[in-house]
Amino acid sequence: GMTFEGALPPATVVDPRTISWSIGEVPRGAEDLVRVRVRLASEAQVGATVSNRAEIVSSAPDDDPADNRATTVSDVLPGPPSSIRLSAPTLLRVGGDSGLIVARVEDAAGRAVADGTAVVLDTTLGRLAAANGLTQGGRVTTTLTSGPIPGTARVTALSGSVVSSVDVLLLSGPPHQLTLSASPAQPTAGQTVTLDIDVRDAFGNRVGDGTSVDLVADGGRLASERVTTRSGRASAQWVGTVAQTSTVTATAGAASVSVSMRVVPGEAAHLVLVVDPARVGVVDGTATVTADAADRFGNAVRDGTSVMFEVTEGSVSPRTAATRDGRSSATFRAGARPGPAIVLSLIHISEPTRPPVASRMPSSA
Repeated sequence: GMTFEGALPPATVVDPRTISWSIGEVPRGAEDLVRVRVRLASEAQVGATVSNRAEIVSSAPDDDPADNRATTVSDVLPGPPSSIRLSAPTLLRVGGDSGLIVARVEDAAGRAVADGTAVVLDTTLGRLAAANGLTQGGRVTTTLTSGPIPGTARVTALSGSVVSSVDVLLLSGPPHQLTLSASPAQPTAGQTVTLDIDVRDAFGNRVGDGTSVDLVADGGRLASERVTTRSGRASAQWVGTVAQTSTVTATAGAASVSVSMRVVPGEAAHLVLVVDPARVGVVDGTATVTADAADRFGNAVRDGTSVMFEVTEGSVSPRTAATRDGRSSATFRAGARPGPAIVLSLIHISEPTRPPVASRMPSSA
């Protein structure tokens, strides 16, 4: 129904459905105007009709009483926009992923606004198929398509003075580009190498947190064969003990990349001394002295490592020799006195704390 709110000139309320005025004498051919303000009930159904009837009653004779009555019929229409409800997908992937955006525009009573109500749409990221629309059944629909940039797309709808927004998360795409680096790239045997991995999608965006990266090594030992990304990056550790070139391959999705490390020997930790022959004649009797040096993992020390030879009797030449494939050699020459001679071999290392290796060599009588 309808509720009377006021009239001009003021009216007398006879009952909730009837109001009256006393307008006095109206000359022939004269006109008068009465204004009435009523309120339609909020529960009135859109599409229903409302009838209002006016009647003039007079005690004076009326030549045409048929025109003393009039009726108006009004259609019930929705009110102006009062709220907008936006629905959208929670997330999309970058690179052309799309989702449906629906704007439902309602009046103050929660009813769909009239068809043809204008709605303006906008987004901060990606692209909308249509930026303007007219309601049909209170709805306007469009499509949001992601671009190459990840982030939060804020979709906004405006109708009249009413604004509403919804956020859509645009995620990075799957792994497409991997970068793998090793530090140091040339470790000594037993030294820990840090592997840094950078994972990006086809548009150069860092992939989402938690993306798995699988690692395989053809030598040495990996601390973990699977790591996960954080801010598009991940790291792992690798240790090699054999002096050789080893390769680690990282794989994420369909992308993979490899890096090689050349392991070099560590400091000398073992020294083996051989004298041949073990017996020589006094005065100018000679023997070959060979020193084999290795690190703590058994790798021959680096070429060029200096080894110093010393004897207690006779002489040795050269006094200092450089290794090649872990081996150095010198020539022992006997002195004039018969008896045993002690040949010492000392290796020059950065931490000279290991004892020398001694070998006894008796001279001939």
